[in-house]
Amino acid sequence: MEGKCECTMDTKVKEGTLEVTKTGSIPNSKTEVGRDEKTKAKAVIKGKGTVKQVQLKKGAKIKPGGSPGTFTVTGDMIWEGDTDPDPDPSSYQWDINDAMGAEGPTRAGDSLTCKAL
Repeated sequence: MEGKCECTMDTKVKEGTLEVTKTGSIPNSKTEVGRDEKTKAKAVIKGKGTVKQVQLKKGAKIKPGGSPGTFTVTGDMIWEGDTDPDPDPSSYQWDINDAMGAEGPTRAGDSLTCKAL
């Protein structure tokens, strides 16, 4: 997704990947990332953009950056998992690089910046 999404209702990703590019943003609504309970397909949110709030449901992933880069959450970052004997928690996945001009606080990989947890 490039550009600014002016949506005021929640954005829901049940399967596949939502990529928010460096110029992309979802500033006005919650982005819920989960999985389709019927197909068990999992969803991912990734990129270098900015969103207001992210809620990672069971089995979802957040992949900040874009080899490398920073993904920014200006509001709440909500992590949900499961307490079943075979848990399938939400997860964070990043790339570790040692590239010149890399983004991130250590300049060695991807990072996730949150204003509130």
